Amino acid sequence: MRRNILYTTVDCTQSKRLVWLLKEANLNFEEVDMRSKESQRQLKSMGISDPDSPLLVMDDNPLRFLSSDDINSMADKNLLALVR
Repeated sequence: MRRNILYTTVDCTQSKRLVWLLKEANLNFEEVDMRSKESQRQLKSMGISDPDSPLLVMDDNPLRFLSSDDINSMADKNLLALVR
């Protein structure tokens, strides 16, 4: 089973949108505060530096992730199709 980690910040509108979409679609994910030191360390270990919120990391092989620009530019239905 895929492990989805959603890195968010509390003041981000797109983070709230993505949390809502993932919950509505009954998709499993872990929401993590992007500003924590542990999150920064995790992201750097994946080669992701200076991330924007939200950032959805999908534990596939190979690793796939959606940046805030990707998320902002997608319609809800297209975004959900991609993360399923």
